[in-house]
Amino acid sequence: MRVSGIILSAGESRRMGELKPLLPFAKKTIIETVIDNFLNADLFEIIVVLGYCAEKIQKVISKYPIKIAINENYLNGMLSSVQCGINFADESAEGFLIGLCDQPSIDHLIISKILSQFCNQRNGIILPVHNNKRGHPIIIANRYKNEIFQLDNNIGLRQLIDCHKNDISLVEIESDVIIRDIDFPEDYKHELRVLKK
Repeated sequence: MRVSGIILSAGESRRMGELKPLLPFAKKTIIETVIDNFLNADLFEIIVVLGYCAEKIQKVISKYPIKIAINENYLNGMLSSVQCGINFADESAEGFLIGLCDQPSIDHLIISKILSQFCNQRNGIILPVHNNKRGHPIIIANRYKNEIFQLDNNIGLRQLIDCHKNDISLVEIESDVIIRDIDFPEDYKHELRVLKK
């Protein structure tokens, strides 16, 4: 199946206090590590959605075989970046795997496991879980594309998920990386410590 990978990287990194995507991680930057993980999974295409400091980030990632979408409305929140990424996706995409730029520890094996679940059953929403906690990346089938553009910005994709509980498939992930992200300096330090182990 053709699944477009969408990496959301448009935010202002306010809680971090510096630009998260370009912080060093695993001999590269956080955003490059996430892109590598997506590239090593069996995705049809990869779209990185930029907004805040787009030009600065674009200079670092333009060498990768990806599409770059600029979300001019990034201040409207994460849903606007999801919509921007979907708008930029190939028309033949059958689903959208949506990930966050601040989860560099989610490797291609986890992404591939979530992707496999989508490809091998009929449910249109795939959610990874760890100890009953939902995480990222998630997959949403193309059949929900129009509905995504009707959602409330203040609620986001949760509104879609709550409306289609009968069309959800959960994927149990042993690692807690799917529920960890890098919002604060302490989170970043934690990910670096885990990386060194």
